Amino acid sequence: MRTTTPLIAVMGTAALVLLVLGIGGLALLVIRTGLKPTTAGAGLILLGIGVGLLLTGGIIQTALGDFPWMPLFVGPGVIAVLAGIAVVAWCSAAVGLLPLWMAILVGVSAAGALASNEQNTTILFVVPFAIALALMGGYLCVSAFPSTRSRAYESRARTS
Repeated sequence: MRTTTPLIAVMGTAALVLLVLGIGGLALLVIRTGLKPTTAGAGLILLGIGVGLLLTGGIIQTALGDFPWMPLFVGPGVIAVLAGIAVVAWCSAAVGLLPLWMAILVGVSAAGALASNEQNTTILFVVPFAIALALMGGYLCVSAFPSTRSRAYESRARTS
């Protein structure tokens, strides 16, 4: 296994924390709607379990050096994180926070990310997943603002 520099380890941890905050916020929005709280909660639990496994394996590896059982933490951890993201994205589409095509895009790209390995060029399978998550975040940010078209329609409706 290749050694990881401290900068890469910190950046990976920061990316994981930001991912959890973003998906966790989306899950809380779904729960707040009251339409799929149990399923969104299950996605949040999967995400938490996955992050816990990844961080536990990382801490053990940092403390003990080369840890031969690291794949027992990384494999299930990555699967749980990606499954949690897919469940939350699906719930978001089911309650109307995201369009269905976007939830499908996140799910398919998460499945593709399962084939990635940071030890070789298959790490590029993560790129579509990252793009799908960025699209999802952008969509949620843009949809939070009322459109100017609806404001103009409301002002015309009030004057008539």
